[in-house]
Amino acid sequence: MKKLLYLLLAIFASLLFAFDNIAKYFLEVIAADMLKTKVEISDVRTDFIDGKVNIDFINVKNTNEFKNENAFSLNHIDLIVASRDDDLIIIDSLVFDGFVFTLEQNANKVNLVELFKKLENKTNRNSGNTNSNQSVTKPKTTSNTRVAINDLEFINTQIHIDTEFLVDTINMPNIIIRNFGGSTGVPVDQVGIELMRIVLNRVQKEVEKQGLELTEDRIKAGIRKQLESEVKELEGKLGDKAKNWLKKLGL
Repeated sequence: MKKLLYLLLAIFASLLFAFDNIAKYFLEVIAADMLKTKVEISDVRTDFIDGKVNIDFINVKNTNEFKNENAFSLNHIDLIVASRDDDLIIIDSLVFDGFVFTLEQNANKVNLVELFKKLENKTNRNSGNTNSNQSVTKPKTTSNTRVAINDLEFINTQIHIDTEFLVDTINMPNIIIRNFGGSTGVPVDQVGIELMRIVLNRVQKEVEKQGLELTEDRIKAGIRKQLESEVKELEGKLGDKAKNWLKKLGL
């Protein structure tokens, strides 16, 4: 009898391990589709009895046009489900602990801005699929399930600024939101997008509060400052005629 019990426990543990690996795979696929870039998750652990999900060490990759490997990483997610039925999932607590965003600018793009654009495009496509009545093709069936979150927190978030003219680190204040989704909730396929929009909007505000706006004028000013420094160094090596020629060019 004991052997049979141990065998059943071993089978149950194997099924749970397999479920966690399957959940990890699908979370990576869904996140990659949402952000249009590679996403890696180190570990997913589920506890069906207590309704808990723990996710560790998430890395969202930059596209090849940026030098830093990750656009952002996240140390830990804690989720506790309060109740669920076919129409509404109520999450008692959802905590994102340890976001690290790396804001990087190349010749004409900012990586986090590009991520935000992808989220907006995803939102617009979903809205278009919902509202369009011009197509004679029957729309794909989507889940009617909605999600509400009693306590939503983003804690221990950092922003690393890594550009040619500015390098800095910002410790972002915690974000605490009560009753996300209200009493009716948010469509389940929009939850991830809305959560990312919340944190990326706050990242943008914190960057702007520090006076670190990466506008076109700021970029041009930085380039001109660097160029003026190089010209001054060059002037020391040139004769008067060459110096006058540089002045005519506005340098």
